Amino acid sequence: MDNKGLTISEAATLLGVHKNTIRNRIKDGTYKAEKVITERGYTWLIERESIFDGNNLNNNTLSNGSQGAVNQDVSRALQTVLEPFVRDLGNVREELGRERALRERAEQELAELKQRLEPPQEEKPVSWWRRLFSP
Repeated sequence: MDNKGLTISEAATLLGVHKNTIRNRIKDGTYKAEKVITERGYTWLIERESIFDGNNLNNNTLSNGSQGAVNQDVSRALQTVLEPFVRDLGNVREELGRERALRERAEQELAELKQRLEPPQEEKPVSWWRRLFSP
């Protein structure tokens, strides 16, 4: 999909619905999506065209009661405006994940270094008679 796809989280944020709603729509074929391997494992990339298709537009963001009240052009314009923000949000989340991993590694190294620096426990002094008479 050449980086034109949206993740489930990005699509849910963009459309204002729950991630499970997006998963269900992928499962029932409403959205065209492809399962790809990323650094975090498998993830779904949803084709933008299938989300912004004129047939799906009202179903994506509006409840049944308000579908007729909102003009499709306004909805498209709003989604177009929000797209860069959703993309930036996804990038920030990925960066945050990398930073968390780095912090966890640093905390582990710190704990290991603290263990190394702890002074060894002193042995009890051996009395003179044990030193003299022990084998």
